[in-house]
Amino acid sequence: MRRPQQILPTTAVFALRSRAPLHVERTLFVAERFRTALLGRAGEILNGASPSVLSGHGADGAPRRGHGHACYLPVDSDGDGFVDQLIVHAPDGFELEVQRVLSSLRRLGRSDDAPRVALIGLGREDLRDATSTLGSARVWESATPFFAPRHLKPRSDGSLKHPPEAQIRLLCRDLGLPEPAIEPGPRGLEIKGRDGDLPWYRFKRDRFRGGGDRGSRTAYSFRLTFPVEIRGPLALGYAAHFGLGQFRPVRGS
Repeated sequence: MRRPQQILPTTAVFALRSRAPLHVERTLFVAERFRTALLGRAGEILNGASPSVLSGHGADGAPRRGHGHACYLPVDSDGDGFVDQLIVHAPDGFELEVQRVLSSLRRLGRSDDAPRVALIGLGREDLRDATSTLGSARVWESATPFFAPRHLKPRSDGSLKHPPEAQIRLLCRDLGLPEPAIEPGPRGLEIKGRDGDLPWYRFKRDRFRGGGDRGSRTAYSFRLTFPVEIRGPLALGYAAHFGLGQFRPVRGS
């Protein structure tokens, strides 16, 4: 008799606490630090093994193909300008040994002042009780700036060869998403208790480790309207696996 296929959790939500503020502008740094700590914990628990769903690399060290491996998405859940959550999302799902690693992570480093973390949600994509950035919606708007992965080459008529809107459509198609209508998004990130929005250009975009296609250095913000509801998380463009290019659902859309 054939056993039913096991449905694996694809999404883990962590709470973060830190003595030193984790400014939302440092989203990329927080994501890289979290990934490093998680892979270190995996090595301790799994006798040096590094699950490819977490690392994004196969046993031979080559990058995994497709979009099934983990992305690390820092979140400012209460809008105060500081990262207080992190989503680990992997469409391929987390096997039991990876779930053990996720649930065992306590800190992002060995020092006493290293940020502390706690797993507060593990399941499929819809963990809205754990974080407001997950769920389904037709309309999504920028939560962190979008950086186009391909260079924006000017043409003689002043237009761009690879405009960011066209790149977003290609990225959505590559993820199997329907083509969205694209409008300019918020001019900056609204921060609770702050006069004026946080400009998108303030976000750091240079990685400490790895590389990736660095494309344009111009920060963009968009509002995407899909013909049907899509399920998050949604992140597109350069360093989308490390928190840049994140979109949040507009509730009621």
